[in-house]
Order: sequence, then structure tokens, then C-alpha cells
Amino acid sequence: MSNSPGESLSTIPVAPPSEWSLFNPAFIAVLLRQASDGWFKTTETGMHFSYGFLVLPLVLHGPSRRELPKSTARALVAWIYENPALVETFPRNAKALSPYIAQGTLYGCATGLIVSDGGLLYPGSARRRPSGLTSEVLECFSKSAQVGRWLARQATPELTFGYLGVSP
Repeated sequence: MSNSPGESLSTIPVAPPSEWSLFNPAFIAVLLRQASDGWFKTTETGMHFSYGFLVLPLVLHGPSRRELPKSTARALVAWIYENPALVETFPRNAKALSPYIAQGTLYGCATGLIVSDGGLLYPGSARRRPSGLTSEVLECFSKSAQVGRWLARQATPELTFGYLGVSP
């Protein structure tokens, strides 16, 4: 996605079909599976479903994705301090994506890509990856798992959501 820092996802007037295809429930479900897998590998527990509403705006917003920390050891607070323009747009982006994330969560649970148990999401079965994926799609998969691992290392959920200017 080629929007600039500070630009909300909801302000994009016309996007190419390839970008809008990123918001389909199947793709969102795969990203949630990747995030819950990253979370599980870090904590050996499921990712609360509300974290999906943090992961996807960070991964699908191109400028945010490109500025994500290289290491999951980086503190969220430090990243926020270094990226105020991205953090400023985060609540709008999260709100704009929330219906797609909700649909993707339902699709993922219905298809077994993710497993919901007590409000926690676990990685489900993933069949082989289709061929012909773009480098951007592959980057979204990779970053989604990274953000899952990264958010699993942060303080309390209340602080994590609060730092990003949203509430669960």
C-alpha cells in the first residue's frame, strides 16, 4: 500500500483492485493466523482476539509496516516515540479496518485457520501457501508474525492499547 505517513486508510479515495484485495476475509484470516502463531511461539498461550485489531493496522498500513522495528526486543514505547506521525493515524486506521478484521476473524475461525478458545486465538491448520504471491503479500505475512511476537513481549494489554491510542 502506498499511502504516506499521516494518511488514514479511510481517506484513500480510489485504490487499485490489488490493494482492496488485501482486505478480503481470507487474507485477513491468514494474517491473524500468522500473528497468533508469533504470539504463541513467544508466550505458549493464545493471543487475545482484541490484539488482532492492533496487528492488522500496523501490518496493512504500508508506512507503518515499513517502520516496524527490526527486533521484537524493541520496546513499543520507544517505537511510538520514534514514529509519532504513524501513531497519530493509528486510531483512524484501526477504526477503518475493524469491520474487515472482524470478518477475517470469523472467516478464520470458520475455516480452521485460527482456533478461538475462551477469547484467545491460536494458530490453526494452514494448508500450503498459494503460488504467485507478491512480495508485498509475503511481507505482510512475515510482519504479521513479527508483530504477534512483538506485542506478546509488551507490558499489559491496557498499556499496549493505550500507547496506540485505542481501547479494546
